[in-house]
Amino acid sequence: MSGRTAGAALLAATMAHIAAGCGGADGNTTAPAAAVRRAGPSKLAGAAVLPGSPALDFSLRDAYGHAVRLSAQRGRVVLLTFLYTQCRDVCPVIAAHLNTVLRELGPARQEATVIAVSVDPARDTPAAVRAYTQLHQLAPEFHFVSRPMAALRQVWQNYNVLAIARNQEVIDHSAPTLLIDRRGRPRAYYLPGFRTSDVLHDVRLLLAERASAS
Repeated sequence: MSGRTAGAALLAATMAHIAAGCGGADGNTTAPAAAVRRAGPSKLAGAAVLPGSPALDFSLRDAYGHAVRLSAQRGRVVLLTFLYTQCRDVCPVIAAHLNTVLRELGPARQEATVIAVSVDPARDTPAAVRAYTQLHQLAPEFHFVSRPMAALRQVWQNYNVLAIARNQEVIDHSAPTLLIDRRGRPRAYYLPGFRTSDVLHDVRLLLAERASAS
């Protein structure tokens, strides 16, 4: 097994139990408290990521044609999530929570970023993403990437995200949000239904850590 494959498997093993996000069969998107809080030496509120799991690099484009490369975010704290613009249940809530985290950081938000990866590239056109950004008043540090399609599918695979079209309007997909530190290391993840205060707490902890070369 290659290092790339092994790393993906480690992260997949951590996230494989995450229930479907938008359009889930049971409609339950609230994570039990035990799933987002854990005992142990870590002070992070998010659930543990397996030690040694990498955040595999990718480069996608936002609605303005700008390339957003994960590895280029080194030195910042990253919240990586998976959404689509036509979602009517979980996705807008996740986007609102993560946008609030950025807003609550104040000037420190320049040292943090949200990358939302589309799970519906056919409908998440640049125009649709720009409209979504304006509608939800997303902060400049919130990047919604939706192109190119082939690269998106590779990112879904690397992060063990399922995206299945139930019909022309609904995409059943897993909806993890992964917290990545300044050195590009995954540190925690959150299930749908996470509390904004937990994520804000964790981002502030990681911002307080000294950035150093990996």
